[in-house]
Amino acid sequence: MKCAKCHQTISPPSSAVTYRSKSYCPACFSTLKDQAVKKDKKTSALLNDPDFLDLSFYLCSLFSIQELTPLLRKQLSEYHNEKHWSWKSIALAAKYFFELSPHDENQPVSLGILPYVYEEAMSYYRSLCQAQEFNQTVSLEEKTRYLAPSHGCASIESSFRMEDL
Repeated sequence: MKCAKCHQTISPPSSAVTYRSKSYCPACFSTLKDQAVKKDKKTSALLNDPDFLDLSFYLCSLFSIQELTPLLRKQLSEYHNEKHWSWKSIALAAKYFFELSPHDENQPVSLGILPYVYEEAMSYYRSLCQAQEFNQTVSLEEKTRYLAPSHGCASIESSFRMEDL
């Protein structure tokens, strides 16, 4: 009997661990088990991240699906791990593209468009944030100003008289 992972002969055969109709040597099975635990920790960490949960709820409602598809998960993990985008910035870029920017509604789209609109979306949200900060510093006091009538209008002599008519 050979191990499904390392292809070494398992001796004695009674020490083989069977998992999903495959036989593993005890060392390979323990590494598989450790990898599964690490994967579960990553998944549970994602499920405890509120930004990721907000993003997944938004995408599920946007695409009318119950849970994220494997393609969406792959794209999200690529943007998060390789491009080092935060979950919140991915959500903002998606909201910018799907809600604010004009695009063809009939054409099927996925998250593959995000790298092309990411910088534009981030500059939009940066300028929006700057405008909000500026508006918080401006005071909205009522100020009454009295303007004196200009003397030029009152001193104009009429060019005709009523008697001349």
